[in-house]
Amino acid sequence: MGGTRQPNVQSRAARSGGHRGRTGFGPGFDGGMGPAVAAGLMVGLILCAVALRAGMSLWTGQWGGGAQAASNQAEVEGFTPAPTITDRNGRILAMSVPVYSLTLSPQSMWRSHTPDFMSRAILALMQDREVQDLSAAEVRQFLGRLLEHDGSARVGEPRVLTVQDPKLLRFGGPQVRAVRDWIERGALEDQSARGALRGIRLVELAGADAWTIQWTPEFLLSRSLREKHFGEGTSARYWVDRLLDDLVTLVGPALVHDHVRLRSGEGWSSLAASQVRARSRDAVWNELLACQYRVAGKLIDARHAQALRKMLEEQAVSPWQMKLDMQSQRTYALRSPDYEPSPFVQVASMAANDPIAVLGNWGRLDPLAAAARAYRTLDVEPGGLNWRSLRDPLDDLVDRLVNEPRPMSGLELLARDFLNQEPWPQVRPSTMQGGRRVLPRDRKKLWANLGLAIPFDLVSAEGGSFPVEVETTLDAPLQMYLHQELNETVLRQGAVMAMGIVVDTVSGEVLAVDAVHAYRISGFAPLQHIFTPGSTIKALIMAAALDQGALQPDDLFQTFADQQGIQLGSRHISEARGAPKEPEISASLALARSVNAVMVQIGALVPAPVLRDYLHRLGLGQRPGVGLGPEASGYLPALDSKGSWSPHFTHASVSMGHELSVSLWQMASAMSTVVRGGEQLPLRLVRAIRQGPEGGIGFVAPDGERVLGEEACDQVRTMMELGAREGTGKSVTAGQWVDFDLLLTKTGTAQRVRTEGCLHDEHRALEAAAAEGRSLTRAQRAKLRGSRNSDHDNCYTSSICLVGRAKGQDRELMTFIVVEDPGKRTAFSHFGSRVAGPPAMRVLRVAMGLTSELGGVPGVGASALSDPSLLPLDSVVPGALRVGQQSWAEKGR
Repeated sequence: MGGTRQPNVQSRAARSGGHRGRTGFGPGFDGGMGPAVAAGLMVGLILCAVALRAGMSLWTGQWGGGAQAASNQAEVEGFTPAPTITDRNGRILAMSVPVYSLTLSPQSMWRSHTPDFMSRAILALMQDREVQDLSAAEVRQFLGRLLEHDGSARVGEPRVLTVQDPKLLRFGGPQVRAVRDWIERGALEDQSARGALRGIRLVELAGADAWTIQWTPEFLLSRSLREKHFGEGTSARYWVDRLLDDLVTLVGPALVHDHVRLRSGEGWSSLAASQVRARSRDAVWNELLACQYRVAGKLIDARHAQALRKMLEEQAVSPWQMKLDMQSQRTYALRSPDYEPSPFVQVASMAANDPIAVLGNWGRLDPLAAAARAYRTLDVEPGGLNWRSLRDPLDDLVDRLVNEPRPMSGLELLARDFLNQEPWPQVRPSTMQGGRRVLPRDRKKLWANLGLAIPFDLVSAEGGSFPVEVETTLDAPLQMYLHQELNETVLRQGAVMAMGIVVDTVSGEVLAVDAVHAYRISGFAPLQHIFTPGSTIKALIMAAALDQGALQPDDLFQTFADQQGIQLGSRHISEARGAPKEPEISASLALARSVNAVMVQIGALVPAPVLRDYLHRLGLGQRPGVGLGPEASGYLPALDSKGSWSPHFTHASVSMGHELSVSLWQMASAMSTVVRGGEQLPLRLVRAIRQGPEGGIGFVAPDGERVLGEEACDQVRTMMELGAREGTGKSVTAGQWVDFDLLLTKTGTAQRVRTEGCLHDEHRALEAAAAEGRSLTRAQRAKLRGSRNSDHDNCYTSSICLVGRAKGQDRELMTFIVVEDPGKRTAFSHFGSRVAGPPAMRVLRVAMGLTSELGGVPGVGASALSDPSLLPLDSVVPGALRVGQQSWAEKGR
């Protein structure tokens, strides 16, 4: 079987009966004790006393010196979980669970155990099957993972190993005949034949007049073969040692001994004959089977790990042969079991795998990135290096960065950064310390003969700290519904991507945020993708002008409707279809109906430095610093050498949302500041951190920074409500007032100019480049400018900011949806109110606890938001509940 034959253990007295050397009287020894002998005896007694005290101290676990204790005691750490991440209602989004990896050293394992038997037993336990139900092909495929890797091996066939670059197992001349005879007879020339050896043969070395061994462990190390040769009950270790002794003889003991002597150095002369024999076997075996590390299984749960551990103990498998290593696996409740972490986004056709991309991922750094971070740590934070390491501390850090998984992005990264700050201590795992058991010499040899390590006695144990829980501001069912709406929008509109965010305007808490793409590129779009905001920026321009006292809401402005737009020097700015025909309208109506000509005039009332300062303080042109990973700063035009902007171009373009670029996060933050009353609060994703039943801290909205006056913001809110009732948002809010006390809208439609090209073409090229592991060159990007290879000639960014308060509720929520380059459209269908408006309203209704549609069947509402098990399966993603600078356009609406 897979076990080891028990050695014949003799008593200590029996083994001590014979002596190699003579003792007693002889020349120079008259039976007395001379001074030199007495001194030697005293030294010996002192050393014995020290050794005895050391042994007693080790038994009791009490050591005077820490360094000495470290060398004689073993410390085992328990499971160390990463923080659990939950939504605002306590639903688990991410947590760590203990899993195990089964690793082995083939070189050590198959020296003492039977490959076929052990692979069958392990595979049956891991798959919850009976051994007899396993097919030979299944077992052989699994056994291949327990041996040396061979990329040319065929599935279902026995794994064949060939000695690579042999130093000892290299035969020529008469040796070849002797080896072949040994294989045919199963015995050396001077021994009785025992039968042919199965699974071993000679193969000729390429480019050399010599031969080496090729063998199949499944056959040569089988139980049936060894019992055929040496009888029933023959252990695997005994069989392998006999094979190795024969091979040493065939190679030539002198050659093997020379090989061992070179590696033993000065210690060769002190080796006993048995040690020379053992090392000779080791040298030959190391050539036969050179592989020292393989992974037999990963992500093994605790139940299967316990069964495997019991089986390994029964088969006397030592830890250096095969062992179970406990690891921490990150699991995500909302992600599909098929989800695999990737630097690339999940495209619409794969969206079911990851409805909560904001969570981010764990991962490892590649060697170049690890080296760069290590050098940065050395310069900025040298204390982060392990200066006690026996290796170069920099190399040690690089290895850790490459091999140790760590949070790489999203909420996983944000949670880690929070917990690296005071007052949160590092999570401390439970630990157990053991002292090596003190045994008499004969008992030590018994354990060694069994191939087992001397066990440790438990000295002390210490419980770990409580795990940390990070409560986020997200609402899990709402996050899933937002993801579904964005996914359907991409598919329905033929868009490049759709992004969305839901924000509590009072506290700045983000309830949901996501993006769905049509192309497989990298990056979290709400923070990294920048777009031309178009008319949604007009609310910010109006707020700045009102705050400056440059106008009043009832002030009248010319529309230039008879000229189809306003003429600014050599530049003509036209209106979108459906613009008002009146010669004059009020400022309030201009914002509600998104009139370019009037907003250009209003923007001109605010000096460029003042207007730019407003926009910058609202968060445009700078990275938000959220902590989820890479962020785009967007583009906010700098002032020219005269400290201003070109009035007919830059100033006018910015006033209607062009010649600048923003991220979704930036725009949502700026718009929530206006809706809130002028106090800027950073949008936040963490509500509380807890550790244990008493430890914890809750985060509340901090005091905001006053950016705009409250009166000006109230006036903008009134204008946005007018936009919801009579302006560009009336088609979005039609019929919705029966469920809402308040609805505010600001739509946006930005046309990309001819020199920009369409995002479909750009992202298609980015996807192709990413698949090939390269980036687009500057020349390739320049070639894409002005391209119109898509199915449509004009390209747009459609967006909407929608704010609402349902009847009977006191909370006010904002939904911001952006749809890039919708391809399936007819006349007027590219407007933000038509493309982004309907999904934004459905998301807002669900966020308020209402049905997604007016008069719809209850299902995704208040009850579902309080209990994810009530969420209908047809209303969420299937399987989700399982465990640069951009140019500007001439038109805006």
